[in-house]
Amino acid sequence: MESTAVPPVSVRSMTGESYPVSFSQPASDEQAARLPDVYSLDIAYKGLQESFYIPPLKEHTVAIPLSGKSLMVGRVGTQTARFRPAGPGTGLSLIPAGTDSEWCFKGDNHYTSVFLSQALVTAFALKTLDMDGSHLELVPAVFFSDPLVFHLGNSISQCFGRQGPLDLLYLESLGQTLAMHLIRRYSTVVASKFKLIGKLSGHRLKQTLDYIDNQPLQSLKIKELAQQVNLSPYHFERLFKAAVGKTVHRYVLEQQLKKGLDLLLKSDLSITEISAEIGFADQAHFCHQFKAVYGVSPGELRKDSMFFQSSPHENSSK
Repeated sequence: MESTAVPPVSVRSMTGESYPVSFSQPASDEQAARLPDVYSLDIAYKGLQESFYIPPLKEHTVAIPLSGKSLMVGRVGTQTARFRPAGPGTGLSLIPAGTDSEWCFKGDNHYTSVFLSQALVTAFALKTLDMDGSHLELVPAVFFSDPLVFHLGNSISQCFGRQGPLDLLYLESLGQTLAMHLIRRYSTVVASKFKLIGKLSGHRLKQTLDYIDNQPLQSLKIKELAQQVNLSPYHFERLFKAAVGKTVHRYVLEQQLKKGLDLLLKSDLSITEISAEIGFADQAHFCHQFKAVYGVSPGELRKDSMFFQSSPHENSSK
């Protein structure tokens, strides 16, 4: 397993034929256009595998094992390790941009790989730490354990193929959080750099909430919300949560569901029409989120509201 010097390529330009193992590519064109800095691939290793080589990529890669029990051997840059799966959150590998890797798997294994652009990591270093991103390096790591990286990466993978407007907002938030965690834990940045200062003042908070209320849910992006109050996306998300008590994604979801509740009670639109009107990708997703928040499905709520609206008329006629 020796490193080979070849120019980095983007994983977005690769196909199942040019990648050494098979993968599914769930990204839509809309997601690729709106989220150029976050990407996910679902990768399967089938049967006995000889060692295979992954060329240096332009993106930072986090490889996350989902299933499989066979012995694995991996090399990232000059680091080599052996690993046998031991549960969720173990056996992760970080391959920094421009670093090649080589792997050997015996048996069936299922992985998800999350890719973050150098531009995203550099932007966080500049806007959050006020440092030149060219001086920041992520450190290669082979078969390490980190529950937070596992859950962030797995959430990105599960959310990546969805089409709803809030899914894109959620993906953006997850990608930024993962980038910051990697900088905090797996980079050359000194820990004392990470200090959350300032607050989201009453005026700036009102400005943010008004902006959310007046924008189509499909067009909301954390980067644009942060720009409204002159904050970096990283600081904005954390100051917003400190001020409101919930994440941006959660707040927007609840606002979306409130609009759905109002339409259920005051309009004749069908549940399918309401879910589309407020920006959900499909009725099932709307119903699931609605019941999780209000404890009752949209259909049950509408049925109950119609009963109570008709009851006074029935009573007066007797």
